Formats: sequence, structure tokens, C-alpha cells
Amino acid sequence: MIIYLYKPMHFAIILHGLNGSGKSTVAKILHQNLNFEIISFDTYWRVHKIRPDVATAKQRDKVYNQALQVALTEIKNRSVIIDCTSRSKLFPSRP
Repeated sequence: MIIYLYKPMHFAIILHGLNGSGKSTVAKILHQNLNFEIISFDTYWRVHKIRPDVATAKQRDKVYNQALQVALTEIKNRSVIIDCTSRSKLFPSRP
């Protein structure tokens, strides 16, 4: 007798980019098609009443750490889409 034990494999899709670049729209489309859980960092910014463009490094770390902890917990049970914003200061301006 052969018994196959399968451990479910879950995935994370990370959508990372500038404000207004369409990450949340893509996350919703992926959710509708793949039924992955959406973890939006926007939710955590609103909960802490902080705007990402004016957040201090300490505030940013708090928000990112909390959202990532949720993502790490959720991925044990299901696949996730992580929708997070980049700071525009990290990207050089285009001509």
C-alpha cells in the first residue's frame, strides 16, 4: 500500500510600485481569477492614520512589519497577493 502525503503549496504574488500605477486594480483581477487573498498595505496605512509619502522610517517599519506578519500567517493557509506601495524618492525622475 502506498500513501501519498501532499502538503499544500501556497504562493505569494507581490505587486510593488508607485502610487496610482494600478497595483490594486491588478490585485482585484488576480483575486477574481485565482481567489488569492489580497493583503493591501493601504489598509495598514489607513489603520495607523499615516500617509506613506510623509511617514517616518519608524512609522513605515511599523506598517510594513504588521502587514508582512499578516502575509506570513495567511500564506500558511492560502495563496496571497501582497499589494504594497514604493516610495517615489527611491526612483529617479524621468526626463
